[in-house]
Amino acid sequence: LFRSVFVDYNIIITTLTHFEQVISIIPSLKERVFKVAVSPTEETVIMIATAPKESKIGMIVRSENFKNLMMARLNAMNIDISKVKVSFENDPTQMDKLLLEMDVLIIPHFLLLSNQKLARQLHYFKGRGGIVIDFRYQIEVGSLIYIEERVHKLLHDFAAESRVQA
Repeated sequence: LFRSVFVDYNIIITTLTHFEQVISIIPSLKERVFKVAVSPTEETVIMIATAPKESKIGMIVRSENFKNLMMARLNAMNIDISKVKVSFENDPTQMDKLLLEMDVLIIPHFLLLSNQKLARQLHYFKGRGGIVIDFRYQIEVGSLIYIEERVHKLLHDFAAESRVQA
């Protein structure tokens, strides 16, 4: 099923973190899969850095892997991760607890887009003065350059192939 979704694409982009998982799903398309490095956006870093130091910080995540990546990132930003409380998206009891007790919630952008119940709950959280940090990633410049070079090569190869067929 997944292979049929991707078979028409010349380039499939994934993160370094998810590369092996993607390859395991579509091994016959491995040569089309490109891994890119990502980092938090400047806005995300600023929001985390300017959160009040005495804030109770919570984080809602979907996977253990993402939790570990987020904790490592927060630790690198000198956030005391021993005080960060975490809930998984599929644990409504723990999520409700975070929504009631935390001052700041860090939530990956994709969860804000895909979880409508969470979006409604965050409306009330913000209404009581809670701060929501939309944790967004961006592709790093080196990875963008690599993708651009690959696209140029594909276009060159396509043009050369078209000339041969004509």
